[in-house]
Amino acid sequence: MKYQTYPNYKPSGVEWLGDVPEHWNTLTFKYCIRKIIDNRGRTPPVGDLGIPLLEAKQINGNAIYADTQFEKYINQDSYDEFIRDGLIENDILFVTVGTVGKTNLVASHSEYAIAQNIVGLRMNQNIDALYMLFYFRSNQMKGAMNATNKNSILDSFKMSDFILSKVSIPVFEEQQKIANFLDHETAKIYTLIEKQQRLIELLKE
Repeated sequence: MKYQTYPNYKPSGVEWLGDVPEHWNTLTFKYCIRKIIDNRGRTPPVGDLGIPLLEAKQINGNAIYADTQFEKYINQDSYDEFIRDGLIENDILFVTVGTVGKTNLVASHSEYAIAQNIVGLRMNQNIDALYMLFYFRSNQMKGAMNATNKNSILDSFKMSDFILSKVSIPVFEEQQKIANFLDHETAKIYTLIEKQQRLIELLKE
């Protein structure tokens, strides 16, 4: 399927970003962010009871929201010592070590702490969180991550460097339209993949 392009484009001024729609704004990513949520750089002691601890393996690069099947928990004292701030609905979860760049949104009524290798990003009010989630998964953002990375292999990541990258953003209403379209289309793709996987299992049987 071929989608209609924008009528006019302009150079973004950023090599890896290329040309962007003429009416979009190119700005430094840090101006899209209201708050960065992380722990204090150490992993708290864990147990079987208490406040759930979200780990990087629970961040699914395809789903909208993180997996909430928890295996580890921390007590309130550890939470107060290690966690800087709590998460709220539609904060973006971003993996910074290992499988760098995997992202999910925080669902409503989600009360958990994040492990050391995850950062939460709270967007400004003029940035749609779902739009930015899909932006994170785009080739443009992968270009920004590679440009930011100082190592030959992208297995760890400094958010303080990454937020100085450039992004290209439409107005809020257009962000919402793009995000809703992508959500609808990717849901159809994942449904098709799931059906094909079930068919393969049946054929194996």
